[in-house]
Amino acid sequence: MSAPTRLTVARDAGGRAGRWRPPGGGRGWAVVWMLAVVWSLGGWLAADGPVVNTSGWSRFAEFFAAALSPQLSTDFLLRTGSAALSTLSYAVLGTLLAVVVGLVVGVLVSETWWAAGTGARSRRRVSRVGWLLTRLALRCRGASTRPSGRCCC
Repeated sequence: MSAPTRLTVARDAGGRAGRWRPPGGGRGWAVVWMLAVVWSLGGWLAADGPVVNTSGWSRFAEFFAAALSPQLSTDFLLRTGSAALSTLSYAVLGTLLAVVVGLVVGVLVSETWWAAGTGARSRRRVSRVGWLLTRLALRCRGASTRPSGRCCC
């Protein structure tokens, strides 16, 4: 096992601490970027066909000609405005729902909510179990989106 790397503080001419720099001044990232460029150039040079498909120029010109003369009919603008308002309403309502759920779940997950200031030992255990079950339920709820589908691991 190798020793952990330590970050050093770069100092300016006055001896003041500047920004944090990794050892080697970031040369490792430069090497990674250079390898990525060489790899992509190698793939480009080894390709059998042309890199740029010249038969697509007509489509390219057609796209930009359409972009320079947009459709401004009343019907199209009304549909576009309606769709934009619908999208905006979904965004606002989704944000509001996320804030409300975040506030409720944030309080339930906080240890302060479940902490018993004074009381019997059994009440402290119950509150600790409640906090742990809330955390476990939230963690298992996210398991359905995990590739493994496993809960809590």
